[in-house]
Amino acid sequence: MNKRGRPVTFDREEILEIALNLFWEKSFMSLSLKEIAKETGLTRASLYNTFGNKDVLFLEVLRLYIRSSPEYALFDIKQGEKIGPLLLRVMTEASSRYSFEGKNRGCLAATCFNELLDRNDTLGHEMKKIFEDFKVQLTKVMQQAIDQKELPQDTDPKIAAYLLFVYMNGISIFSKSDTNNEQLRTMAAGFLTRLGFEL
Repeated sequence: MNKRGRPVTFDREEILEIALNLFWEKSFMSLSLKEIAKETGLTRASLYNTFGNKDVLFLEVLRLYIRSSPEYALFDIKQGEKIGPLLLRVMTEASSRYSFEGKNRGCLAATCFNELLDRNDTLGHEMKKIFEDFKVQLTKVMQQAIDQKELPQDTDPKIAAYLLFVYMNGISIFSKSDTNNEQLRTMAAGFLTRLGFEL
């Protein structure tokens, strides 16, 4: 990288990928724009001119992270698609991503949500909206599983969704330990079975 700053024609997507990994490894609160500038080769002035402040940059990075996450598949479920196997696949792929190359970083969104939950500003509100939207979508997913008779008919879709939400955030924490992917997959299968899915 050119430590004196990149030319105007730098690759925006490359910068976002570098920033994503920095936020993922260090978390929002621990990472400064100075560190991002150093790793990307941009000056802080160039970062501000291109992305705005740290909050704006993080939101763009977070949206990129979400679009590429295994959980994003839960927003594009077809009618009749089996929910149990899909959830197991999503949870298995998520566990693998959280511990990719032995970095054991957990989930970027979950980690930073804990840091930003109490903020009463645009970033804090956006983080809360992302997680509320995810819980709403999980409720729809569980309702589809009930309608397709994959779960008992007396299942409360909201409670099942919230249990899944808590478990998936727990995977993020658990994956920061030395637990391997096969153990995490076995845990996920056991959890889904307890919810009532036949895998």
